[in-house]
Order: sequence, then C-alpha cells, then structure tokens
Amino acid sequence: MATRRPYNSFEMAQAQFDHVAGILGLDEPTRDLLRYPLREYQFAIPVRMDDGSARVFRGFRVQHNDARGPSKGGIRFHPQETIDTVRELAMWLSWKCSGVDIPLGGGKGGVDDAEDAEVIVHEYGHAVHDSQVPGFGSSEEAGSIGEAFGDYLAVSVGLAADQQYGWPAKADESCPMDWDATSYTTTVPHCIRRFDRNLTVADKRGEVHFDGQIWSQALWEIRKAYPGLGFTTADWDRTLIDSQFDYAPDTSFSAAAKATYNKAMANEGAAAAALVKDRFAARGITF
Repeated sequence: MATRRPYNSFEMAQAQFDHVAGILGLDEPTRDLLRYPLREYQFAIPVRMDDGSARVFRGFRVQHNDARGPSKGGIRFHPQETIDTVRELAMWLSWKCSGVDIPLGGGKGGVDDAEDAEVIVHEYGHAVHDSQVPGFGSSEEAGSIGEAFGDYLAVSVGLAADQQYGWPAKADESCPMDWDATSYTTTVPHCIRRFDRNLTVADKRGEVHFDGQIWSQALWEIRKAYPGLGFTTADWDRTLIDSQFDYAPDTSFSAAAKATYNKAMANEGAAAAALVKDRFAARGITF
C-alpha cells in the first residue's frame, strides 16, 4: 500500500515558483538561483525552564534573495517550526516585496518553540551576533554588549508583536523577560535586568549580565529618541544591527560605540550620529 509523503511547505512554494517561471520563460540559471535561499543560518538555543530543567530550541534565519535590497522578515515562534517553513516564508516575502515594488528581499526567522518568548529572542540575539562576527564576545565588554543586545532585541521584538497583533503590553518596557524572572526574583516588577538603572562604566563589576545594562540603556534611549529626529525605531534597529558587522570579536565599549556612531552617520546623518554619541557618553562610553 502506498504511503503519502509528508506535506512540505517549501516544496509547495518551489512548485508555485516553477509554474510561474514557466509562464514567464525564465532561463535555467535564474530559476536555479531563485528556487533556493541565498543563505541560511541555524542555531541551537539553550534555555533554562521554569522548573529548573533545560531545553534546547532550534532557531532558523533564512535570506532568500537580496538582489533588490536587504532581506525583510520577522521571527516566528511555533512548536512545529522547521527550516522548510522558514524557507517557504522567506521565498514568499521575496515575491511580495517585488510585486509591490518595495526595494527589499525576502527573509524570515523562526524558533521551534518558546516558554517566555523574550528569553528565546535574547538567546537568538547571541546567535545573530555570532553569525555576524564569529567568536563575538571574547572580551568582558564584548560579552556585555552581547547580553545587552539580547535584552534589547527581546523587548523590541515583543513590542513589535504587541503592536502588530493588538496584545496588551502589561510589563514596563524597561524590564526584559519579566515573565521568566518571576521564578527567581523577589522584587516587583520582576525584571531579569533593566534599561533604566543609570549605570555608567564607573559601576562596572566585570560580570557581563550586570555590565550589559550600561550598554542596553544607551541602546534603549537611542531607540526612544529616534522618532524625534524624524526616523522610526525600525530605522534605529537596522542601523544597530548593521553596525554590529563592524564590531571586533573582542571589542571594547568605546570601539563598538564608535562603529555604531559611524553607521548612524552613514545611514541617517549627523543628527542621528550626534544622538548616538550623546547617549553612549551619558553612560561613560566615549570615543
């Protein structure tokens, strides 16, 4: 008796493409290029659960094509997420952007489950850093930047999801991973760390999670101030992530801040760059 093959969403997306490519008369090299993603990343994301046990989730990032611009696409959390579902969605985003003439390529990220989603996004942030700069975090300050970026990414992604789906934002924006933190903090609100402790480099303890709050407050204050300059928080997020390609694996606060300043100058101009420099300086980070 014949058995039915499991449904594969990426193969279905490829079949759709093949049908349209035939109608358009695309040549074989172009078909071969567009049938598959340009690049893929896969991550193992270890997370401590509420009951004290540990689980390893799988994260994926797919960039289908960037011929028209940077790869656009968010992060999806689902217990049945696979590399093929992410490939499919990245491919479709290429077609969507092209169809309405948006100068972006198709990209997508996914994680195969989540408890506190902000914990997963935080760990995903480490994977992003490592894919941008292999070995990132090999100095104490670079490690602190990694923890800070994970916290920042966790909250900013959560707020974007709240806005997109109409979910109520019940936690203080400066308080990352509040749900997870209830199991091991006694203060209210429960916060694993904060973006508003006004720490400076003079307060450093040589511990990456604590010291990361110096960097994360600067990132958060820049995010809050960007709209006042006529830009969006998404503009800042893109500039921040773009700047991280220029960080050394063992970067210092000062060197990374300068790289971020340079990228803001290139992307948004002098006013944005001045804001970046000012907010880092407020944390005692100068260059």
